[in-house]
Amino acid sequence: MNIVVEKKTFEKTLYLVQGIIEKKGAYAVVSNVLIRTINEQFVSVSATNLELGFVRKIPAETVSTHGVILVPGRTLYELIKETDSPKVQIVEREKTVEIITETGDFKILKSDPDDFPQLPEFQSTSGAKLSAELLNTVIEKTAFAASTDETRYQLNGVFMKIKNIDNKTFLECVATDSHRLSLASYPVENSLSAFEDGVIIPRKGILEMKKILKEMGEDIYIHVDSGILAVSGDEITFTMRLVEGQFPDYESVLPRDFSIIYQIEREKLRRAVRRVMPLAYQKMPQVSLRFKENEVVVASASPDAGEGEEHVPVERRSGRDIEVVFNANYVEDAIDAFDASSILFKGNDEQSAWLIQSDDEPAVTQVIMPMRI
Repeated sequence: MNIVVEKKTFEKTLYLVQGIIEKKGAYAVVSNVLIRTINEQFVSVSATNLELGFVRKIPAETVSTHGVILVPGRTLYELIKETDSPKVQIVEREKTVEIITETGDFKILKSDPDDFPQLPEFQSTSGAKLSAELLNTVIEKTAFAASTDETRYQLNGVFMKIKNIDNKTFLECVATDSHRLSLASYPVENSLSAFEDGVIIPRKGILEMKKILKEMGEDIYIHVDSGILAVSGDEITFTMRLVEGQFPDYESVLPRDFSIIYQIEREKLRRAVRRVMPLAYQKMPQVSLRFKENEVVVASASPDAGEGEEHVPVERRSGRDIEVVFNANYVEDAIDAFDASSILFKGNDEQSAWLIQSDDEPAVTQVIMPMRI
């Protein structure tokens, strides 16, 4: 192989795979990236950790000799990131790969490209068409609530499915760790048959997909086959192995009727929570919301830090005075999931689940369980 590529695009591509390639592990080959010439104008860059896969086609300035190489992904990225040269030449030697810049010459040990795992193949423009912005939105508004407990694998991801309501099709995205739940449901133009039965996308895949979506252009294509989800767009295909199992019946646990409803200005509440959080017990930060007729007192305290409170105006729509204690991080995450200027806190008592919604943003629902003190 002997090629020349533009540094900026090559560096960005290598950056996108840093969260995919394995830094440590028994299967060392997945710490590498595979670079292959496609034709006289393009080369592909591939990476995988056996659960996630990435392939991107990038333009080549020149392709003097065709070939395929396998080199350490982290080493190559750090080298390319630090060079000031606008172009980079990559030349395969007998035992190494030579990286030539305007001011430097580097030799990296290579591996046998035949050892690189075979990645699933999908046609880039087949599958269901979807707005990349919409997919990123539903992820942003829900993924934070997914469980980080690897033993609860069915909750260790985000559930996506298609729902048909009043002859309209909606993409619904749900995540929960059993202490909180986040739901977003947005109308879509296409049927997205891949999501008809619902799929659980792994948390790790969601985190990487958020980065990659920004490079995929306006429209993407969704494919699901044999337990693999593929997202394609703008010369990139990102694949991930779906979580097996049944996602919990979240609809049955969503509270429906409320005796207490308060309307609050979102930004004022968000800032109040953030101001009292430094005084909370850091291992399990608590925030108390004391709802009164015209205000909510946001308070936090711990033996090691002290105590503090903020007063935020509210409008009581129904109910009574009540004090509810929540995990402060959960409240902050739920508030940040909205773009609307005001939100509604809906509940019945100090122990059962509270629901957070907005009249101006009905697509988003947050549910938080109070803490027992």
